[in-house]
This record gives sequence, C-alpha cells and structure tokens, in this order.
Amino acid sequence: MRQPRSPDVALFVIFFLVFLVPLGFADIKGGGMTLWADVRDIFSGSPQWRGAVGRALVSLPCIAIAAAGLAWTAQVVAVWCGLRLTGRPKTPQAADYDDARTERRDD
Repeated sequence: MRQPRSPDVALFVIFFLVFLVPLGFADIKGGGMTLWADVRDIFSGSPQWRGAVGRALVSLPCIAIAAAGLAWTAQVVAVWCGLRLTGRPKTPQAADYDDARTERRDD
C-alpha cells in the first residue's frame, strides 16, 4: 500500500500567490470593479473609498478561497509528480537503516 504524500507548504504558498494576483485583477462582475481597483481607491484617498472598503471586504475572502482551492490542487499534482521545495518526507523504512559502523564480534 502506498503511503500518502505529505503536503509541501512552501509550494502551496507559491501557488496561492500565483493564483491570487490574477484573480484579484479579474473583472468578474463587470464595470471595472476588481479587488486591486478597490485597494487603489482605498489608499489613493478617492471619494468612494468607503464603498471600496466594503467591496474589498466581501471580495477578498471569496477570491482567497478560490485561490486556495486552485493552489491546493496544483500543489497536490506537483507533489504527486515529484516536485517538492521543502525536501523529502521521511519514509517509515528510514529508521530501519543505520549508517553507523558497528563492530563485529566473533565470540
């Protein structure tokens, strides 16, 4: 039976950011209302900053959940293909092998 592969958190974070940034630029509702446009309005002192805060507070969790789902799937596929950034997980057989030399006694 195959051992389940452990997740690679560093790889997940990279994939999460790779998916979060483009999803933040996606104009899903139309009308130029993207997450990054709302962030720009908040920090630029725009008169519509209060509306931008409300939209950002609603859209950020939705975009983050979508990015996390895509990133987790991409990370699972990458680990399954053998790509890891945090090193190999220890196998259960690793404890059975000892590299230290032992003295042999012929008594």
